Amino acid sequence: MVVWQLSMQNVICLLTELSDFFHNSPANTAGLFYFRKMIAVHLKDIKIHAFHGLYEGEELTGGPFEVNLTVWYNPSGPITSIDQTINYVVLFETVKQHMLERSSLLETIAEKICHTIKTLYPVITEIKIDIDKCSPPIENFRGKTGITLHKTY
Repeated sequence: MVVWQLSMQNVICLLTELSDFFHNSPANTAGLFYFRKMIAVHLKDIKIHAFHGLYEGEELTGGPFEVNLTVWYNPSGPITSIDQTINYVVLFETVKQHMLERSSLLETIAEKICHTIKTLYPVITEIKIDIDKCSPPIENFRGKTGITLHKTY
């Protein structure tokens, strides 16, 4: 039985050699090794007054909601124009449109938002959306309630 004893210095040296091999190898130069780059586009702390909920009166008075959205995609090359990326103005308009449609469940709204965004931008590989109800009608409760939907494609 062979027992390997590696010091931290030996491990770092080995990792450096492996990294140099992959980055400088003819296979990498020929495009056989592909290191993907992912870009995430964010909308943070969107505040919207909307009319969602199961309880009586919520459809009349509504309440404050906060939305956070992140979408990921793999660009096909350098990004030099808005047409080569995900336009956060389009994302915002999509979120706003669906948040202003009455629904009993935040999960339903999140699903619709994700579906619309994926339809608009098929290159998206992942979507994460958080929707928080800032003033939920729960007696003696101070805080937020909410949901997170995380989808990968």
